[in-house]
Amino acid sequence: MTTIKYSVKGMTCNGCAGTVTNIVKMQKGVDSIKVQYPENTAEVTFDETQISETKIKEVVQLMGYGLE
Repeated sequence: MTTIKYSVKGMTCNGCAGTVTNIVKMQKGVDSIKVQYPENTAEVTFDETQISETKIKEVVQLMGYGLE
């Protein structure tokens, strides 16, 4: 398992944090995600043999947010 902490771009409320959480959590290979709206951070733990960091970023971008 790999855990990476990201800066999340584009969130404006707790609803946004919920959207990011839900879309990432649905991806096969993602073990957990913790999104903090006030800090604009997301900590994602995932199995790199099932999903790549690039794929996680792409899924989030499709929802209108960014991970850095």
